[in-house]
Amino acid sequence: MQQLSLKGFAGDTAKAHAKTSMIAGEGVSNIRTVAAFNAQNKILSLFCHELRVPQLQSLSRSQSSGILFGLSQLALYASEALILWYGAHLVSKGVSTFSKVIKVFVVLVITANSVAETVSLAPEIIRGGEAVGSVFSILDRSTRIDPDDPDAEPHHHI
Repeated sequence: MQQLSLKGFAGDTAKAHAKTSMIAGEGVSNIRTVAAFNAQNKILSLFCHELRVPQLQSLSRSQSSGILFGLSQLALYASEALILWYGAHLVSKGVSTFSKVIKVFVVLVITANSVAETVSLAPEIIRGGEAVGSVFSILDRSTRIDPDDPDAEPHHHI
């Protein structure tokens, strides 16, 4: 969950940094013109303006990401507490033993973590599958030239 929300930040931040780098690079490379027209404040305001929208987007995204992360952690620990409470209830009734409860608890926690990691990697898995598909489509493409044709004219290298 945390990895998925952070991936969205990277794209917007990279675009904003590219624009601000371009503005800064143009200002530095044309420093004589900037100084001649006393346009330092204009370049600085352009630089700050390009960062304003990504800053506001990052602020709202970080707040929503923080709320979602907090809720996911709450669900995680509440479910673990519920499992342990129910296990303790079964042990107190004599239905189960402490070692069985702990074994089930560890299996559930490891399985939940594995599923969460797999879900967070889903976009990369899909992109990888698409890339492999395009490679295999190129490899499976048939050509008009038959390399095993005995009647074909020989090709001589110059």
